[in-house]
Amino acid sequence: MRQVTLLAALVLVFVAPSAQAGLDGANMNAVYYYPNLATPYGGAIFSPSSFTVGAGPETSGVIDGITTLSVDFTDTTLTILLSTIATNPTWSGGDFNGPLFTLLSPGTLGITGATIDPGTNLAGFDASRVTITDTQIGINWKGLPYTTGDKVVIDFSFASAPVPEPSSLIAMASGCAALPLLALRRRRRAAA
Repeated sequence: MRQVTLLAALVLVFVAPSAQAGLDGANMNAVYYYPNLATPYGGAIFSPSSFTVGAGPETSGVIDGITTLSVDFTDTTLTILLSTIATNPTWSGGDFNGPLFTLLSPGTLGITGATIDPGTNLAGFDASRVTITDTQIGINWKGLPYTTGDKVVIDFSFASAPVPEPSSLIAMASGCAALPLLALRRRRRAAA
């Protein structure tokens, strides 16, 4: 009986529930769209096209062999660093011109809002150029001029996740719950 109680306590301590609100661990896909969100642009390639959000840049996109996008997600941000060999380039017009990141798993993104971080230095880029759905993040830089070193940083907010019980509290509650059982066991031994 004692071994079972000890095993149960250890399981509760090390398998306490935890909350997750953010992008870390999300499996995503990157595709470049132009001139609209119905048309994947054949002149753009992301490598890898599918990735898991974690430490460091997740993917790199090459557009028309002249512009490179280094894409780095964190748990709460998206940073895209641009570099180009073109002189004074401007993104073409159309309804949409930019990358679309789609969540492959798990569930939904859970993003409740997005703001442009002060680290953004791409002239003309504002929140109206960011599209967010339950499973997609779109960046539309149609008509914007850019140069090497331009950066877009987007900060995401998420719905508050329920605060998990600390594992030490669960272990203490388990111990307190076991006290009456131990007292009952001692009474049975004394009566026998």
